[in-house]
Amino acid sequence: MRLQVRTILAGTMCIFLWACNGHQSHDNGLEHQEHSSQNYTAEVEKPLLDNGKKWKANEDMTVHIRAMQNDVKEFKNTEDKDYAALASQLNTNVNLVISSCTMKGKSHEELHKWLLPYKELVLELGASESAENKEKVFSSIQTALGEFDVYFE
Repeated sequence: MRLQVRTILAGTMCIFLWACNGHQSHDNGLEHQEHSSQNYTAEVEKPLLDNGKKWKANEDMTVHIRAMQNDVKEFKNTEDKDYAALASQLNTNVNLVISSCTMKGKSHEELHKWLLPYKELVLELGASESAENKEKVFSSIQTALGEFDVYFE
């Protein structure tokens, strides 16, 4: 199952890198990092601030991130936890973020440091079978979505 998630992630990352970079190669090592919900906060390379300030993210992309933040907030307060449906909904919005990305340069590189591990978490949530793992991954997704606002506006 984890191999499936990684295979899907690798394909998605290739599409993301191709779409965001206008078909330019952009290998900064992130494509080869492996992350999981257990080590998201400890081992993921965090984005850097822009000389102490947040990076400007384009509005077309940010609207989908805000939608994911709202979806997760609402999901947290629901009694019937359909993690597969949430993962599908989050994945749809991740793909919309990717397709609307117009960022370039250092801000784009820093976005990758946030988005690629986040995308893996979303895929892992969709593939999770145990209730315990679903809860752990969901918690990591909440953390990751909160961290977006630390580095981007």
